Amino acid sequence: MRALGLIALLSMAACSWDAETPDIFVQVDGIPAAADHLDVTVSSSDSSVQPKQYRPSFQPAALSSGSLQLAFTHPSTTGTFTVDIVAGDRTCPSPCPAPGLASGSIAAQPEPAAGSQANLQVTLK
Repeated sequence: MRALGLIALLSMAACSWDAETPDIFVQVDGIPAAADHLDVTVSSSDSSVQPKQYRPSFQPAALSSGSLQLAFTHPSTTGTFTVDIVAGDRTCPSPCPAPGLASGSIAAQPEPAAGSQANLQVTLK
């Protein structure tokens, strides 16, 4: 049994892993005080790429400025990307359908070129 555990440990140590480096930065303003999470979907115009969903959570009224900065990796190396954000509270199912408490979108931005960044801002309404 120990031999199997050792083999499993060694096989995991042999795996390569590279951290994702964010290249899309989004400043989200207008987050309602009652919100306790955001449902964020980053999608690509490249239909072969599945949308990525994120759910940053926080305590209600914890964001005194009503702002939060998010960072993502680009979903594809070609085409454009769209970021959809919906603010929800604990009564909202996940993912929270728009408009939730507030929502906003950044549409059809070009994918960042290699080594560059996209710095964007959205105000939820």
